[in-house]
Amino acid sequence: MRKWLLIFPVFLITSAALGQNVLQKESLIQLVLERNLGIKLVRNNSKIAANEDNIGNAGYLPRISMFSERDWTFNSARQQFLGGQTLEIDNARNLSLTAAAQLEWTIFDGFKMFATDKKLTELSHLAKLDLQAEVEMKVYEASMAFYNMLMLQEMETIYLQSIAFTLDRLTHFQNLLDAGTSSEIDVIQAELDLMNDSSLYLSNREQLLKQKNVIRNLLAENTTVDFEISGEFPKTTEDVSWDEILTKAKAINTQLLMAKSNYAIAALEQKEVHSRFYPQIGLLANYNFNTAENEVGFLLRNRVYGPALGIVLRWDILDHLSRFQENKNAKIRLDNAELIEKEVDLEIEKSLNDAYIAYNWAQKQLALAIRSESKTAKIISIANSSFESGALSPFELREIQFSIIQAQTRILSAKMDYVIAKMNMDLVLGVYQNIF
Repeated sequence: MRKWLLIFPVFLITSAALGQNVLQKESLIQLVLERNLGIKLVRNNSKIAANEDNIGNAGYLPRISMFSERDWTFNSARQQFLGGQTLEIDNARNLSLTAAAQLEWTIFDGFKMFATDKKLTELSHLAKLDLQAEVEMKVYEASMAFYNMLMLQEMETIYLQSIAFTLDRLTHFQNLLDAGTSSEIDVIQAELDLMNDSSLYLSNREQLLKQKNVIRNLLAENTTVDFEISGEFPKTTEDVSWDEILTKAKAINTQLLMAKSNYAIAALEQKEVHSRFYPQIGLLANYNFNTAENEVGFLLRNRVYGPALGIVLRWDILDHLSRFQENKNAKIRLDNAELIEKEVDLEIEKSLNDAYIAYNWAQKQLALAIRSESKTAKIISIANSSFESGALSPFELREIQFSIIQAQTRILSAKMDYVIAKMNMDLVLGVYQNIF
């Protein structure tokens, strides 16, 4: 008997000593938004896409380059002229300097620069949508982990209550056995029940610790960081209209918006391919400076400098039929993007309908669970009083105790089912975009 009196406080100490930080749902989500590595990675990709969206990458700006070269040459020469004169020189030095500045500006490229400009803007928009989708998913995962842990904490309370209930029964039978008014079988049965209740508690505790690791991973924290959570399940429900949520999902769902953005990008890429069928016209301007000094030859010094202007026209008439092949592939990619958009649209509607059906059933189950909570608490009080007065046998008491645990578990499951259905529906509806 004494060993069970020592075991039970250990459960209480284990539960009370964990963690100094208490996280609410809102504070947990805020920490995930600040610390999650996946969000940071996608945010950096979004910044890269925004940086690349500029007029230079689009092709509007000219290209300016400079060139300079300095040469030293040493030549030995023997020159014989028609008049019979002969000139011989060893290691004659020749110096030359060449410098040039050049501007190349494509003023017409088959409208490619306009398509590229729009594509870069759309790619930047797509990167923002990708970041939005990542944030939505991490908020969803954080909320799911929060409620999973909250359910396990409440289950822990239920198991501790059951342990206390069984321990009281064990103490009662031990006292009766000491007084000679009860058999040892009642004490042994109570001890077995206590072992079973303790096993359920330990199993729940294991799941609770694993759930903490899920949250730590979302927060990019190591396993030494401890915390507790505080909150409650929703006690009220709200009715939703299928037509309204379907219209909303089709308008703002992030995955659908990304599919539409990918279609727009594919259409712009096709325009880029079409630009190859047009000629290219460019302006060319340069300034050259050349100087040379010679110790042998007709010119001792030579200097040439000045500007030059020109117009460049290029039109590829035949390039191994690559343009036609690329155009066909661009059309196929555009068709694929359209198919993907339709597929995502159908998947969004299916997922929303599944969540809507689950939500309606969970709403009804939650209403029943809320009504049964007060009755469960009343049964516990009546069972204790009846057992102490002798109106209930030990086996009847244990059966009621087991029924109470099942009822409390069903109540928690109904709350959790409602939360999951609501979160699944909110994810499709883009509710988490408001946090972004």
